[in-house]
Amino acid sequence: MKPLTKILLTLSVSMFFMGAVMCGIAYILGNTDLARLDIETAYSDKEYVSDYGATNNIIITTDRHDIVVIESSLVTNVTLNFKENEYDTFVIEENNNVITVTNNYLQNAFVKFFCLLFDKNNTDDRTFTVTVPLGYEGTIHIESKEGDIEVNSLNTLSKLELISDEGDVLLNALKCTQADVEVKTGELSIVGGVYETLNILNVNPAQYLPIDEVDPELLPPGVTPVPTVEPTIEPTATPEATLSPIVTVKPTVDPNATVDPNATPEATLDPSATPEPTATPEPTPKPTKTPTVLVVEAELTFDNVDVTNLKVTAHYTNIVGSIARGEGYYLIKTNNTETSNIESNGNLAAVGSVTIEQYNGKTELHFR
Repeated sequence: MKPLTKILLTLSVSMFFMGAVMCGIAYILGNTDLARLDIETAYSDKEYVSDYGATNNIIITTDRHDIVVIESSLVTNVTLNFKENEYDTFVIEENNNVITVTNNYLQNAFVKFFCLLFDKNNTDDRTFTVTVPLGYEGTIHIESKEGDIEVNSLNTLSKLELISDEGDVLLNALKCTQADVEVKTGELSIVGGVYETLNILNVNPAQYLPIDEVDPELLPPGVTPVPTVEPTIEPTATPEATLSPIVTVKPTVDPNATVDPNATPEATLDPSATPEPTATPEPTPKPTKTPTVLVVEAELTFDNVDVTNLKVTAHYTNIVGSIARGEGYYLIKTNNTETSNIESNGNLAAVGSVTIEQYNGKTELHFR
């Protein structure tokens, strides 16, 4: 049997075996009822309108949906717009002016994954949108595992609590008494807005990259970038030929010797010839491992944010941007003395406070 034929036959048998195993697993998960595996995985639009106009607390827990919160004069009660299918549903409950939303995304994991992987109808946007009426003065609590969170233009929010495991967070033009934001793996952007108290925890994983691949501006203090050396090509010199004089040596012939006409003449060695040196093979150099360096790329950004009391704890995250108030307004405390453009002060006349605890990263925070 030809090698190619053998390979194709082996692949065919393997694929048949894998298909049989997957069908068996699906049969078992369907509780031996194949009709239960006829699943409609396409998402459909859903809307939920709160029954109470006095809702003052919204609690949302989702898996992999992006969440957008907006304020609108077009609604009088809290309104939720979302998409769901049989294996990605939302449970919504209301009790004592509290709306609780929970995303159920963990049922029949194998069948769900198989269907979502091959169903082309699941490319739809699955954003979960929360619309609150003008003047909403309650609290909002959101926890998201993989999706992004965006909160826009709420003007009278009392308290905001956000927890994001693997997504980015954007706070845009909010007026909020107290905001507590925790971003475990992702970036946080705060654009405008007015906050009395803003507490931030921004944690990103450490990232080690080869030092010769890192932008010099991202290198930590004390690390010298690898210089770029262009190889110098030396011209190959053509050695001049040295001509040796030809010396003719007359052989001494014995007149009584008998000459064999079939004999091979012996080679005559030139006693003045210099033997060529034997080349010594050079050892193969061992490959050197390129050193790596810790690089901080994630950012926590402020854009003209008006805040009275700000506390930031950042791990492997750069802090950049601007605060709307002047530096003299704050009592500043920071543990980052190496890569920060601000310093701790003892401002006894301070009205507000800025406290920064930063571990690996730089601070470029400007006051206006």
